[in-house]
Amino acid sequence: MPYDILVLATGSDAILPRHTPGHDAKGVFVYRTIDDLVNLIDFAGTRKDSVGAVVGGGLLGLEAAKAMMDLESFAQVKLIERNKWVLSRQLDEDAGTMVVQQVRDLGLDVKLSKRVKSIKVDGDNSVSGVVFEDGEEMDCSTICFAIGVRARDDLALSSGLECAERGGGIVVGDDLATSQPDIYAIGECASWQGQTFGLIAPGVEMADVLAFNLTQAKLHSPRAFKRPDLSTKLKLLGVDVASFGDFFADRDGPKHLPPKYTRKLKASAGPEAAPETPTVKTLTYKDPFQNVYKKYLFTADGKYLLG
Repeated sequence: MPYDILVLATGSDAILPRHTPGHDAKGVFVYRTIDDLVNLIDFAGTRKDSVGAVVGGGLLGLEAAKAMMDLESFAQVKLIERNKWVLSRQLDEDAGTMVVQQVRDLGLDVKLSKRVKSIKVDGDNSVSGVVFEDGEEMDCSTICFAIGVRARDDLALSSGLECAERGGGIVVGDDLATSQPDIYAIGECASWQGQTFGLIAPGVEMADVLAFNLTQAKLHSPRAFKRPDLSTKLKLLGVDVASFGDFFADRDGPKHLPPKYTRKLKASAGPEAAPETPTVKTLTYKDPFQNVYKKYLFTADGKYLLG
């Protein structure tokens, strides 16, 4: 089938840890598509008053745990997270620990700093529990993995397009072009500046930029895909959580500084001096009684909010 311009928007798949013994047992699910949810609901109906487990304490893992609690098929739902707190990609330890306490108060059993070594199965290859790397065991009838996504870049790989490491996405530039002329990639299958995005907002921005460039760029100057909106919000659990901007600037150093502030730093350092590492100052408000935690990250002069 011939084409003039080709856009790859092949998306991504939920990761299932195929190196883990028992990953193919009855009762193992991922939380990704409508079919995944229908299969999980149907299976849960045959496992009344059992224990359900969710592996992964990110945004999707918490939502999956709430969905399983709402099914009322399970006597208990347990969340397994390998880090010391949940939502470690969005929150610092203070905020993440506060969320852990709040979801525990809602009835969700949270197990922290736990890695699954293997899945226990019974005689007919149905899930009966998990074994952790520290040797502890836990009984359950159902396991839902919410541990991230892998870009669907198989088509691009077999076509000779440049891709990041296996499953790392199709490499694109600021114009969203791949390594071959007239082929573009957008969404969760695309790797821009070494990163893929498992959120909808960057995919919509990519589609917007590319649609403009393919239809109107001849009349105007073409647009470039810039740093996307990575703000996230936790839904479903009744716990209000949101992060946006450069929210780890104090931990990892600021990724993006306002141009005016950068010029000011260079001017104060002088033409000969090495550029000074910009410091970040935080303003934090914590109320353990009302379960409120707010953290604002500023440039050192306090004039620019970073996240």
